[in-house]
Amino acid sequence: YYIVVPAVKSTAFFSHRGNIIHMRNSMNDKSQLTIEEIKEELKALRDVENGTGFLYFCLNYVKVSHPSRGSVALHEDMYKWQKNASRYFISKKQIISKKTRQTGFSTLTACYALYRALFFEAQNVVIVSLTQRESTDLLRRVKFTYDHLPIWLKQPTDEFAKTTLSFSHNGSKVTAVPRSSDAGRGGSISLLIIDEFGAMDQQ
Repeated sequence: YYIVVPAVKSTAFFSHRGNIIHMRNSMNDKSQLTIEEIKEELKALRDVENGTGFLYFCLNYVKVSHPSRGSVALHEDMYKWQKNASRYFISKKQIISKKTRQTGFSTLTACYALYRALFFEAQNVVIVSLTQRESTDLLRRVKFTYDHLPIWLKQPTDEFAKTTLSFSHNGSKVTAVPRSSDAGRGGSISLLIIDEFGAMDQQ
């Protein structure tokens, strides 16, 4: 994987209880909150200064698709390296991951694509894979997590198509495209995720 993550301005977002990351006993607790509780949750989710907002999102809100178990809360199977990576995604401009298959990195990057588009304005997130099938599969993971968010956390979508997910509340979008000479051209990119980057380099 090769991920280009332009720095996110932190001045527009709130800090939340220093560097403490907490998780409630049940993700179901997040479905029914008061207005004040929602405000506190949004502060935690948007914490860029401490680099913990994305990890908080993963621990408390993310559900992913499992081939045999169906919908699974990510925190149930989240590895230590995934927790560390979730902080790097926010704090580093460029990330290269040399990994084996079936480690959960694609799932984590799909969650981050959703996180950036959902909580930050005017984000143009582009996922580039070897084939259209693989790029569409990554976007399917993004949509699965979005579909399983609490109703109060979801935002209206302008487009919910096979290759694009866009939000009307902040003008952000996630687009999945296959590898090509002009992949991602035609606009400024906020977050670029390149799947199977090593294979592309060889070809």
